[in-house]
Amino acid sequence: MSSVSSLSRINPFKFELELIEGMVNPRFPSWALAILILFATMRGMLILVCIAIMVIPLGKGHASRKKHWFLFRRIYKQPGRGIPYVIPNRSMIIVVCELCSSCLYLVAACENYKTYRRSGIKEGSSGWFLTLWYGLTWIPSYLGIMMAAFSLCYACLCDVNGNRKSKIPQLLTPIVYNSAWTLWTIITISSMAFWTFRTTRALSELEAACIHTFKLLQRGADAWDADPSQMPPRGISNSQLYIIRAAQKSASVIDGWAITWVVLAVSLAVFYLFTVQLLIRLLKQVLRKRAIDSMAVDVKWSSPIWQELEQEFRFLFKSSILVTLSIISQISELAYQTHSSKNLTDVNWRIGSALITQLPGIFMTPAILVQSWRIFTERSEEFNFRKVPLTFDDKKIPEMTSQLLGWDTTVCWGKEIDLDAVNFPGLYEIQSTFSKETEDVDQKDKRVNLKTPAGDISVMRSITVTHEEI
Repeated sequence: MSSVSSLSRINPFKFELELIEGMVNPRFPSWALAILILFATMRGMLILVCIAIMVIPLGKGHASRKKHWFLFRRIYKQPGRGIPYVIPNRSMIIVVCELCSSCLYLVAACENYKTYRRSGIKEGSSGWFLTLWYGLTWIPSYLGIMMAAFSLCYACLCDVNGNRKSKIPQLLTPIVYNSAWTLWTIITISSMAFWTFRTTRALSELEAACIHTFKLLQRGADAWDADPSQMPPRGISNSQLYIIRAAQKSASVIDGWAITWVVLAVSLAVFYLFTVQLLIRLLKQVLRKRAIDSMAVDVKWSSPIWQELEQEFRFLFKSSILVTLSIISQISELAYQTHSSKNLTDVNWRIGSALITQLPGIFMTPAILVQSWRIFTERSEEFNFRKVPLTFDDKKIPEMTSQLLGWDTTVCWGKEIDLDAVNFPGLYEIQSTFSKETEDVDQKDKRVNLKTPAGDISVMRSITVTHEEI
């Protein structure tokens, strides 16, 4: 009889109160908070790295600023005529986008730490920012990778083999190229804004239902302690049913949000890998011509740009692996969110969501350093690059190297570089003290014949193309 009487004195509402409190604001264990601090510190370091990359060109003079300090470049096929290609600056734009994304991740980590280091229900403390930040934090980083891929895609348009029947340059006209990355950006931002709004609204409704039920259960617990024979407050069962429906709605919305992100991430991964492998294949073909260049001309005339291309080949290969790992880690995070969204009452869902969302930054930090290596390693004076004798068949190589290396290699032709009036990606005529220059003007082409003591070197000068920087 004593055991029965002790059971009758147990408050049945307290278990429900603990369950609701765990749904609204669970308390993280110390190890999870420590990992959260570690990720926040890492994001803070990444912010400093991004700022350093952006500031370094400012201290290297006018030439370095003209090479790196812009986000987009307009390139015309003919001087000031037609629709230009709007080309993103691969090295700078991925740094700017990752800086914005890292700031959002840092705020999310700080908010998570502040909310989950202690338990207790307060209105508005359910972590509504979870989905808000998870829906928006990766958008800048995603757009940076996407625009970097389109920048590499433009470099693939250069016809280094003289194959005019290639379908890619014919299909990827300026209108198609500009519309492609613009529409991709609009679709990404609009779809994520839509799902972020829906998820935030669904979780806010779930929070309101939980708080309302918590108040009813608290009154029921107080009434039970005063007199166990009293009837519980009305509406508790209906409120609990509403919580179940709100939780199911939130889970379905999170599934839709995560699936949309997976589709966008997989599309980006496929496009990025396709572009990189195509560009690497073109680079291999170009680098094979280095041996021909070394045999055709004297060693003192051999272009140092070949060395730059070899370095770019290695760094492009490494950075593409890191960027791909970052995308894969984001896809893994979304898969986890989809799998665990059915267990919103589980504290492990909150812990996993708070920690796994920080994983893409582990790969993006070295990827940015590799991606922007030229900003750290470039020299203020590029005197050695001002002698670039290329053979007749290599007239398209300067166009590719200019876009790939991120600065105008075609102006490095034995005369002072005037970056205010560059000829990208056309060629300046050689004004070398080691040669005499004669020009034969034809209606279709312009050929500059060089006569040096070691022999004759013929260079084709392409149609002048101007560019504007944004």
